[in-house]
Amino acid sequence: MYKRQHNYHIFDQTKSRKDFEQISSIKANPSIYENNFYAVAQNGRLVSYNLVNGGLNWEHEISASEMMWIAGDSLFLISENGNLICIRIEDGSIRWITKLPHKIEENLVRFQKFIVHYGPIVASEKIYLVSSDKKLRIYNSKNGKLIDIIND
Repeated sequence: MYKRQHNYHIFDQTKSRKDFEQISSIKANPSIYENNFYAVAQNGRLVSYNLVNGGLNWEHEISASEMMWIAGDSLFLISENGNLICIRIEDGSIRWITKLPHKIEENLVRFQKFIVHYGPIVASEKIYLVSSDKKLRIYNSKNGKLIDIIND
């Protein structure tokens, strides 16, 4: 729990240590926005904690290794199972999920190469993802629909 003292927040380990201990090994860089802490744990939990009272705001069983992006009242992330996800930060409700392309057929020997996506970056109501297939994909931040693909 955080206590306000002389305009500084002081972490009180006796009250909220138990909640924060439930996060095992943070996998992607966490984010802090408006007194809330957002993190993806190694055990596949996406969590939001209130930094003022130390309480859990919400959680999802979502695993990710890329840093999430917060824009407006939404959190955007790429899950490890290849989904672009938009979550409402206030209550954790999922706004939309878009399945990202994940395989490229290399040849007739059935060798498949998996596409790795990096990002997201959100600007001007668009989501930008750079991918290992040398493409930049642009999605609509309001509904997750693909807007454009820019090739190498």
